Amino acid sequence: MRVEGMSRQLTRREFLSRAVAGSAAVVTAGRWAGALFAQGAEPAAPAEPVLKERSTVIRANSPRVIDLYGRVDSSVMFEAIRQLLMGITGKLKLPDVVAQYAQPSDRVGLLVNRAWGLGTNPDLVELIYLSLTNGGVARENVLVWNGAAQDYTPDGFARQFVEGSTVIFSLASLYAHWRLGMVGALANILGLVADPEPYYQSQGRGIGKLWANPTFQQKHKLVIMDALRPYFGSEASYQPELRWLEQSVLVSPDPVAIDVIGRQMLLERRRLYRGGDWPLEPPADYIEEADTIYHVGRSRPADINLRDIWVRETAPAGPAKPATTH
Repeated sequence: MRVEGMSRQLTRREFLSRAVAGSAAVVTAGRWAGALFAQGAEPAAPAEPVLKERSTVIRANSPRVIDLYGRVDSSVMFEAIRQLLMGITGKLKLPDVVAQYAQPSDRVGLLVNRAWGLGTNPDLVELIYLSLTNGGVARENVLVWNGAAQDYTPDGFARQFVEGSTVIFSLASLYAHWRLGMVGALANILGLVADPEPYYQSQGRGIGKLWANPTFQQKHKLVIMDALRPYFGSEASYQPELRWLEQSVLVSPDPVAIDVIGRQMLLERRRLYRGGDWPLEPPADYIEEADTIYHVGRSRPADINLRDIWVRETAPAGPAKPATTH
């Protein structure tokens, strides 16, 4: 990927590490990306309208999207994102999908999980960026959160990102966590607050209150969750054998519902690994709290509509994109 208007060509990782709320970057995508996002392109399966009476979570799965070594097939990832966004909106053309959430003049903030080794896959972040810009958002108006804040609002949020964005997408990453039970959509907001430590000390209590903040809630539109290679161990020390190849990406406007599905995925993998129940410790019940006390989403399984889609590359083949390791 090229970032024009800078002194030299930057790598994808350099772009993501340097992108700051308020910075401008012009991305030139290859012809394969342009073909994939042609306005007339349609998903492999007809989009279904979102069920209004329940929270909808859509999960895209593909055995080709990422391999055991963390190498992403970008064309398959692009197609997964396209089908997810079209599925959650019921729209068949990418500009219509993007217009559901943002106008060309909007400043779209991408709230990325930057945890070392476990954070949001850089390829996923880049391809969401390209989805937005190919869908009509001005390139200089896509802001990638880099985790560095110099000033905070009275509510404790990173001022440059929250006040500088008119629309926020949460690009979360799914993994078990020894202090919170799990990290997913809801815990992703801790990257924006001045002092996250009290939330870790209380096993996530009060995270829902952050999501209920009127300014943040008004701007936040969608969660896209990286479940490509989740980590399911609960120990403080990282154990590489406790990472599995799920090869999925999820999307929902509801951070609570998508975390309920993410927790189910972690528990199922832990059960398979141990051959019996292996609860999360702590149990990540801040998810239910976000529903029952702060009312920022739905946590009852009966109130969640999960739809799985299986993705195969349908775009014309193009130049190979360098694989990256996450």
